[in-house]
Amino acid sequence: MPDPSLPPPEGPPSEPPGPAPRGGSPFNVFDHRLQIPACRFLVPEGWECGGGIEWRFGGTDQMSIWAGARAPDATAWMEVLNNHLFLWEDSLEPGKRYMETLAAPLPSTHSDYVIGFLLPTFRTGASNVEVIDEGWAPYAWPPPQENIPPGSAGPKGSYVVCDYDDPDGRRIRERFEFTVEAGVQMPIQAGWFRQVVATLWYVYPTISMATVVEELDRLGPAVADVRASLQINPGYLPAVRHHLQQMTRQAEQNTRMIQQQMHASRMNHLRQMNSMQQSTFQTNQETSDIIFDGYMERQGMVDAGHSASIDGIRDVNVWDVGGGPPVEADLQWESVLTDGQGNYVVSDQPYLDPSDVPADLPDVPTSSWWTPMERRD
Repeated sequence: MPDPSLPPPEGPPSEPPGPAPRGGSPFNVFDHRLQIPACRFLVPEGWECGGGIEWRFGGTDQMSIWAGARAPDATAWMEVLNNHLFLWEDSLEPGKRYMETLAAPLPSTHSDYVIGFLLPTFRTGASNVEVIDEGWAPYAWPPPQENIPPGSAGPKGSYVVCDYDDPDGRRIRERFEFTVEAGVQMPIQAGWFRQVVATLWYVYPTISMATVVEELDRLGPAVADVRASLQINPGYLPAVRHHLQQMTRQAEQNTRMIQQQMHASRMNHLRQMNSMQQSTFQTNQETSDIIFDGYMERQGMVDAGHSASIDGIRDVNVWDVGGGPPVEADLQWESVLTDGQGNYVVSDQPYLDPSDVPADLPDVPTSSWWTPMERRD
């Protein structure tokens, strides 16, 4: 649904040159995003036509418009070319100023804009350019009245007629009609910490009429008819401006939201860093405990090895059973049994069965129960 706050879609056409249209099929250029028509024109029978409006999204929203009608053999055409915005920085010294947007030079004359920008952009390969005529003209595309600063001369309508050779070697005569808005000074952000003053130059959609020079007499009237039938909705550009202002406000809100999210993210990061520091301290403490326990375990192993070495030097083995008191026996004995009452039996056999122990050992009770002991390495 169209925005009721926007200007009405219908309006009087701009001042067209040439005779009244002789008829043809109407072609409408409609902005489906804003739900509003931009312009319309009549297409002669047998001619091709096309066009539309595209919105591009990047750092800022931009509207791109193109429409046109072309003879079947491409010997004549009428086109509506896209609008362009230029920023000319005023705060730099003369000779060091630069223009942002497509590296185009600041137009100082009507033909500068055509030769320096339009032809290289839309007529790639054009050569041997010759300016036939240029000057002031009625608005090719009527600018919104709010674009005219108080006390300024306002936007200017211009035209340029030039001949050039196209890549196919044909000599083309083309008339460009465009409206350039008077420069308005405005501050712009040139970097994170740098703001400059720039002059805003706005070139509204350009209208182009072209014919192969050899076909001027035959096709010139048809091109003039198409141009004369072009009707431009004066409410379209105010609708575009209104939409861009809304999008700018939305972008500012999004920027503030992003800043708030970044602040919350930084605070969360700080909290995580503090938690990580505490965790690291605890991990270091646990690591220190593990290292100390490992040291004590290694020290025990060293002590055990030392004791074993001492035992080896003394030519004895140490035997024990069930955690009872250890017993030292010469290396020649392969097995040791105990009755748990301080009596022991040794043997040079690897395994001495308790049932093989004689029951009448001197000074040993006959009721003794013999248990094999284990050698402690």
